[in-house]
Amino acid sequence: MNTKYIIIFFFPIFFIFYFYLIYANYKDNKEYVLNLTVSNQISMAQSYKTRIDERISNQKKLLEETAKFVKSKDADKDYDLIRDVLRILARTAGFSEVYVGYSDTNKVISSDKYDMIKYYSNYDVKRRPWHQIVKSKQQTSFTEPYIDTKLKKYVISIAVPIYKNNKLDNVLVGDFELDAFQKEMASFFPSKYGSAFLMTDGAKILDSTKQIIDYTDAYVEKILFAIYNKKQGSGRFLINGKKYIFVYDMIAYGEWIFVSILEEDKIYENLNAKTLNNLLVFLFLMIFGVCISVWMYISQKRINDNKHFLSLFSKSSINGLVITDKNGEITFINKTFEKIFSLKFKEFIGKNISELFYLFNDVDIFEQVKSDTNKNILVKKNIRDCFYGIRVIPLLEKGDKFEGVMIVTYDMTHETQLEMNRQQQERILIENSKMAALGEMSSAISHQWRQPLNALLLLVSDIEAKIEQTCIQDNAKSEVLSRLGESRTNIELMDETINIFKNFYKESLQETKFNLLDIMDDILYICKPQITIKGIHIQADYEIKDYEITSYSSYIKQVLLNLISNAKDELVKRKLLDENFKAYIKISIVEEETRYIINVEDNGAGVGDDIKEHIFEPFFTTKGKEGTGMGLYLCKLIFDKKINGDIILSHASNPTIFSVVLYKNGQ
Repeated sequence: MNTKYIIIFFFPIFFIFYFYLIYANYKDNKEYVLNLTVSNQISMAQSYKTRIDERISNQKKLLEETAKFVKSKDADKDYDLIRDVLRILARTAGFSEVYVGYSDTNKVISSDKYDMIKYYSNYDVKRRPWHQIVKSKQQTSFTEPYIDTKLKKYVISIAVPIYKNNKLDNVLVGDFELDAFQKEMASFFPSKYGSAFLMTDGAKILDSTKQIIDYTDAYVEKILFAIYNKKQGSGRFLINGKKYIFVYDMIAYGEWIFVSILEEDKIYENLNAKTLNNLLVFLFLMIFGVCISVWMYISQKRINDNKHFLSLFSKSSINGLVITDKNGEITFINKTFEKIFSLKFKEFIGKNISELFYLFNDVDIFEQVKSDTNKNILVKKNIRDCFYGIRVIPLLEKGDKFEGVMIVTYDMTHETQLEMNRQQQERILIENSKMAALGEMSSAISHQWRQPLNALLLLVSDIEAKIEQTCIQDNAKSEVLSRLGESRTNIELMDETINIFKNFYKESLQETKFNLLDIMDDILYICKPQITIKGIHIQADYEIKDYEITSYSSYIKQVLLNLISNAKDELVKRKLLDENFKAYIKISIVEEETRYIINVEDNGAGVGDDIKEHIFEPFFTTKGKEGTGMGLYLCKLIFDKKINGDIILSHASNPTIFSVVLYKNGQ
């Protein structure tokens, strides 16, 4: 049989067999992916259920322990003490609010600063959902979602009954907003193919991460009722032409069911992509065979194509062109090349290319290309603020015999400017990543310290209560209580310091309205200790009023910190020369009709006339090896690219003043 016909017969059979293998493998993998996804979904649901159970259990225990403390106190005499304990409990346990409602007196003591009875005249403790449920169940109970009187949002309450003489005397309540479940499910259940929600009595949806189906649909409601009755398990349902996988389980506390939904077709996306990839590989093999058959034809045409390419360039008025022979003598220069490099008409025709080396940064391009004919050289040249690329291409006869070089010059100003802008953006991103890292570190420290600090405050409160109840002499009691008060003040100061550092390094991803005074307070709080210890007086010279602005707060903090740090470094140098020198840094704010001007002033050595034109340039520094030359440059860059404002050196010396200009309405 003719070889041609054998090949024609073989290709269809090979294609059918290969397609069958892909299809069979696809069916097996699809079933495996489905089983694996359901298994993973069940594991995730159980993990979320366990975390919710643990969280609610801990909150319940803390409330019940606190209820014992509240039971032993008098609502009138110990009002402040009870309120302090409730505040600590709210912070420690993660409640939005904790309060005690007294049945007989209709009195409420809350962790919040507002008195609900005072602000809401129709507030009735006995009519609140949490009072009614504990009265009914006579034990710690969870309410159904209801709208909070003060927040005007849906909340769920954990209520602990407190009995005196076998009578319900008061109820200790901890509230948390439904938004908390939204965030928690989003963090515990990060699925891009589905959603999750909590369901309560009567198949009512409590909350959801994202809605991928219509929960009001009659058929969906029927499915939800079936899930509510079954309580635990998994199932596959066809809804509006799409298949969905439901996994559900019961939460231990309260009659809540955690339900997760996956869109079945979505989980096969990766498998479909791999199957398509296998088909593309097959097509590639077929195309590869065709490419091999035409490769020789393309190779034979290469010389003709090169000649055509040279002809086009020689006639081009856009690119500069120089052609030499194999000895390096110039045989052709077009007018564009002469215009770019300001050469006289035909001045270099017949001369050796070496006489033009100064145009190419003194690179011996001819010898390099002649010695290695596979080498293309690219030289970048800045001419009158325009950037040109100079490419040197060897001219070969029959693919290997060197016959000279062709030098092509083309304008690449736009590409160079784009690259410079990209590098500037990268520097800003690097600075942002540093700020973000500091923010993450501050948040981590805040998270690790907050629980011990709250525990210490709770212990101080308990010790104060014990001392009040013991028979100690008044002088001794007063001294101990005074010391405890000092301890409480120091602990609260540590808590405030953590919050300031945490918020200071929080990155601003978008423009917001804020008061410049808040930024100045944070900067002075952070800078003042390290500046004062160096013997430098730092002074804030501005009115205490509202300086409202719309901008990026983190960028402004970064720039002001840099200016203050530079001033501090210069003043430290001067104090080393003169110990009696009275160094100072003064920060002032000037308000104009449309903008604010923040001046950072110091009495350092100042900025010399020979360098003040260069201080905002990259890599320029007066600190020697200790400096990077990027501080003021990045400050200027941030204002140019992100903030509608400017940084200027408004006074070079005696004193030195850098001015930060900010427009009130931002960009």
